Amino acid sequence: DQAQKLYQLGDRVTGMSVRIKQVELADDIKFLIQSHLGTSYIIRSWIDLNRTFFRALQVEKTVMTILLSLIILVAAFNIISTLIMSVMEKTKDIGIMRALGATQGAVKRIFLLQGFAVGFFGVFIGAAAGLALAFNLNPVSDFLERTFGISVFPSDIYYFDQIPAQINPNDVFLIVGFAFLMSLIAGLYPAQYASKLNPVQALR
Repeated sequence: DQAQKLYQLGDRVTGMSVRIKQVELADDIKFLIQSHLGTSYIIRSWIDLNRTFFRALQVEKTVMTILLSLIILVAAFNIISTLIMSVMEKTKDIGIMRALGATQGAVKRIFLLQGFAVGFFGVFIGAAAGLALAFNLNPVSDFLERTFGISVFPSDIYYFDQIPAQINPNDVFLIVGFAFLMSLIAGLYPAQYASKLNPVQALR
């Protein structure tokens, strides 16, 4: 009422705000209101008002996905190189095993199991550490800011005084599954290479 008097609007208003409990339905409700009021009125949701910000967040998420995939691929190549070095070191032992009657499949299974163990423990420790960090994101951010002066989440950019964190089980399972799959694939070539070693050449 005071604003109407100040701007001499009479009983008219320049805008109305609608607060909803389920914020993710903002766009659906916007279209519903627009269909009732027609095109004479401009209806904007909080998503429309912050579209640039959400687009920036989407770009950040895409870049983080790419970076995470590259990190996992580098780890997979590390597993490959470690297993190949292990095959090189154990050449004589592989030759003795083959001479004693071990089949190519048995040798292959040994190195596949080694790759599986490395991948399993790596993924388990990484997932546990990542979840622990996600649950304690704000204390870690505060510690970094106090100790090193690093502003991890500037409030003047993101409009939050704390980092909002939400654990999405689907994302966690997807990342863990992809990392585990890559670790299994990484063990295939060294295992195949070890199984193809000629026992005579290995003993020589």
